[in-house]
Amino acid sequence: MALPCATSGPLGIASGFLIETRYLVTAGHVISGGGSLGGSLEAEDAAVVFGYYGSAASNDDYGPRFGDTYGIRRVIHAEYSPMAGDTVDYSVVELERPVQGYRPFPVAPASSAAPGSPISVFGHPAGDALVRFDGYMANSDADSPYLRAALACFGGLSGAPVVDSENRLIGMLAGIEGLASPRDKWNEQRRLLNARCHCSTLPWPEHPCECPATRITGAGHFARWAET
Repeated sequence: MALPCATSGPLGIASGFLIETRYLVTAGHVISGGGSLGGSLEAEDAAVVFGYYGSAASNDDYGPRFGDTYGIRRVIHAEYSPMAGDTVDYSVVELERPVQGYRPFPVAPASSAAPGSPISVFGHPAGDALVRFDGYMANSDADSPYLRAALACFGGLSGAPVVDSENRLIGMLAGIEGLASPRDKWNEQRRLLNARCHCSTLPWPEHPCECPATRITGAGHFARWAET
């Protein structure tokens, strides 16, 4: 799922996923319940796009069908405060109509988030077509509201679903730990793209990578809105 600004053209700026046929999760720093929360978009300025699998460089259809685009009715709940330190980051929004043809992820058991467990993220780096990255869970900081992972993280993956080996939802990709400024984030993404980091392909914890951990907002924060 790509999350483009309605006036910015076809490419998205973030990712997201269904937890119920009408409810979607993305990052709080992308869409929030108001300007005071610091989200970069207001709900009425965004559209949600499903089925963005194609590529301009392939023979696939490039971009989604018109019927796969959904407006956002309202923000149900959002948590994100860049001025409050290490606070959780996510947003649950209600779409204008139930989504057809796509199913929410089931929620994974807590054991799937154990250190060393294999995980994957599905999202839209740089707003492009859907990509999958693989990685491993890392040790979490007891003082942090986030889970941590050795997992590639690029611009456009904010809000992407993080799943276990059975495609069950562990949480939402929130960002790179300890990188607050846009310049720091861009430098880290450029380093990853230049293939100087292989943390998504080497076993955890034996790999020598010293990359900042990727932050994951655990599914327990928003599971109450999931389909039962």
